[in-house]
Amino acid sequence: MSKAEDLFNRWYYLQELTNEEILELQQDIRDFFASDEPEEDKEKLAGYMGDSFIMLCCAIREGGLENRKPIKPTEPRKRMTFELEVPEFLKRKGKENTENKNQEV
Repeated sequence: MSKAEDLFNRWYYLQELTNEEILELQQDIRDFFASDEPEEDKEKLAGYMGDSFIMLCCAIREGGLENRKPIKPTEPRKRMTFELEVPEFLKRKGKENTENKNQEV
């Protein structure tokens, strides 16, 4: 898994992080964009990161979220990737469509 996907996973489960961990993540993301990592990975990560993350970090720094508590996970974390997973029902639907087209020929 790439460095970009590692950062993405930390961001994806942001609600589980403490305020200090969120600020560490922000610095790690800044370091990533300043590094010589592949531009494609930077573009993918930038596509997910939004202004809301920056606003959250500013609120933490300004003390507006000092009482914020991380949410404890109730289920094991699923490792997220930039690649989209195709749900099983869509795979079956695609297979059925292919079979139907083959029967028509």
